[in-house]
Amino acid sequence: LVLEGKLDDYIEPWSTYWANAEEFICNCAQKGRRNFPLTDSGGLLYFKEWNNLQYTTSSLFLVMVYSEILTKTGANLACYSGEVSPGDLYNFVQPQ
Repeated sequence: LVLEGKLDDYIEPWSTYWANAEEFICNCAQKGRRNFPLTDSGGLLYFKEWNNLQYTTSSLFLVMVYSEILTKTGANLACYSGEVSPGDLYNFVQPQ
């Protein structure tokens, strides 16, 4: 709703939620301040060694949906290590 202009994006809690969501996406895509780990053998995103990839699957779905939103709005994501395009997010998710 914030991205569609239906809510004021500078009013709490929306601005905090939006900033946290974008930081999470940057960390998933390995472009944030505290990137989530990848496996040594294949670069698979994971959160806990013992899980069944439920967090990975949900997180990658979020990254993919946000990539589509950025594509529709013609925007890029400003991450800690630089701008990330929708294509960059898609290219991260695709081999996962």
